[in-house]
Amino acid sequence: MCEGQTLHVNIDSAYGELRVSVLDRAGEPIEGFLAEQSLPIREDSVDVTVGWQDHDSIAELRGRPVRLKFELQEARCYSFWVD
Repeated sequence: MCEGQTLHVNIDSAYGELRVSVLDRAGEPIEGFLAEQSLPIREDSVDVTVGWQDHDSIAELRGRPVRLKFELQEARCYSFWVD
């Protein structure tokens, strides 16, 4: 269940990138939150906010069961959280 408003990651993608898709309970992508709409994260930081082209947060998904799909290219994701 999505209870927060903002997705954060602890990431090392200084030489690659991370993109995130948000999926529904059945594993189907939610329009507007596709990996190709995700703003690529290309940095090394303990707290980076994930955003999408038309959404800077996941606030509109509050109360819905969701799944997250992380697509990493030459990157390491150490943790993620929603607040």
